[in-house]
Amino acid sequence: AYGQSFPEFTLPEAFSDEPFSSADRERPAVYTAFYAFCTAECILLMGGMANVQASLADRDLLDAVDLVGITFDPTRDTPEKLEADAEQAGIRHDHERWHYLRPESDERAKTVVDDKLGIGFEKTGVGEAYEFAHITITFLVNPDGVVERAYRGETLDVERVVSDIETVADAYA
Repeated sequence: AYGQSFPEFTLPEAFSDEPFSSADRERPAVYTAFYAFCTAECILLMGGMANVQASLADRDLLDAVDLVGITFDPTRDTPEKLEADAEQAGIRHDHERWHYLRPESDERAKTVVDDKLGIGFEKTGVGEAYEFAHITITFLVNPDGVVERAYRGETLDVERVVSDIETVADAYA
């Protein structure tokens, strides 16, 4: 929630396995959690993140913030699936400020996404056709590690998010 400390965790980057730590706070960061096989909320959410990225690029602010998407389905969200998902959403996943994080296991995903971040999710269904019931929250975190904004829902108000990022980035410049 607003004004609270953002939890510290380290997860591997999906495309390089390099560790990404939420404690390394050189700039503001926007965090959200999703799974690429989602047929509803996550498509909208990640499309919104792509639009935030594009708007930041238009304003020459792309290097001022880290954009972080954490999958809570590391079993199916392979680097190949995440790359295809990024291309479909219009995300420039190769930009150095975009981070797809892929926990090492389903248990680690639960620990970080559900327990630490409070983004609840629950596996539904059986076999390989499972889905997740989940909530959607996106956090804007300042370089001091404090939550500036928590945006609820899968439809991001891109102009508001970008304006908030700009305000936080300016305050820490």
